Amino acid sequence: MSFFSNVPIEPEPPRQPHRKPEPWIDAPDDELGVVLPFSTLLFRTDLTVLALTSVTAHSTGCLLAVNWALNRGERTGRQWRDLVEYSFAFGLRRADDGSLADTQLRFGVAYPDGRSARTIDGFSRPFAGPDEAGPTVEPILQSRSQGGGGGDERYNGGSHLWLYPLPPPVDFQLVYEWPAAGVPESRFSLDGAAITEAARRAQSFWPE
Repeated sequence: MSFFSNVPIEPEPPRQPHRKPEPWIDAPDDELGVVLPFSTLLFRTDLTVLALTSVTAHSTGCLLAVNWALNRGERTGRQWRDLVEYSFAFGLRRADDGSLADTQLRFGVAYPDGRSARTIDGFSRPFAGPDEAGPTVEPILQSRSQGGGGGDERYNGGSHLWLYPLPPPVDFQLVYEWPAAGVPESRFSLDGAAITEAARRAQSFWPE
């Protein structure tokens, strides 16, 4: 018998049940959403491009795919690094004086009935649970699946914004701002009726 042959066998750990993401956290992981071609340039200069490339409708909300491209221009190394580091619309970034950092890209949605949500809000605002989702629920907008890359002269990034629950079936506004990149507060109109109609065509991978 080999000196190493009597190694004890570890028992197989018990299987853990699959936990779906909470609907206000992310899109369903067992569903094929419907992609809507809302592809448009939201902002463009010689130094900055910001675009909405698609909207994917799910049964519980929708994913807004946004992409951006930056040219360094005359920015110093410190200015360039700060702009790239804080480009993702995730969490809340503050300047030294406590104000919102100009280097942070931020998005929001504004509905005709006065309800709104911003990527910088996190979960600080009250909202109803999934069983209470309806036309008066406070929306939540947060950045998911960020990514990007580049070098000393150019940077390309992107993010998916998860909007929960589905918007009302009316036109609403996507609001965005990025002061350090030269993007003033701006708005783009989205067709809520098209999104909610598409959501009815989302397909579950494993229907019960």
